[in-house]
Amino acid sequence: MAPRDELGITMWEERVLREEGCPACEESVCRPRIAPASFWRRLVSGLTDALVLIIFLVFLQFAIFGWLNQTDMQYKNYIIICGFICFLYEFIMYSLCKKTIGKYLSRTMLECQSNNRYKAIFVRTTLHFIPVIFDMLFLISISDSIVFQYSGIALRFIDCLYILNDDKKRTFHDLLSGTFVCMEK
Repeated sequence: MAPRDELGITMWEERVLREEGCPACEESVCRPRIAPASFWRRLVSGLTDALVLIIFLVFLQFAIFGWLNQTDMQYKNYIIICGFICFLYEFIMYSLCKKTIGKYLSRTMLECQSNNRYKAIFVRTTLHFIPVIFDMLFLISISDSIVFQYSGIALRFIDCLYILNDDKKRTFHDLLSGTFVCMEK
């Protein structure tokens, strides 16, 4: 029996495909393509992750502060802690599992195009949280400016518009970090 590569193609089959081309897709070597996740699957995944984080953070708030009224400083610290926890959740889940709870339920996963997976995931998570940073700055009242109030929403909207126009269904943070969300293999 001839040895096969990771895709199950023997060396002889690969040579024939190079010479004759694949009858199905007319490429010199036919390799399985990874299907990008649709806009709707990514939306469901993001909303599920947001719901999981909201439930956890509300539980955390009552565990730390109880039902008592918070002082202004406690509220600001809590908002900063929430942002940090959300960042860590996404970074750790992508680093260890290639997916978050929302991506697990929607059967999608994160793939990196570069060899340095952790760097790509860190850059993606950082870029993904720029709108959250604007929201946090508005919530802790560093600035009551209209710029902070609507910047996070505007950046998310631009991201959604871009994913609708990209063939590989990537967002700006995916494009800049060299990652993409695809269907599970």
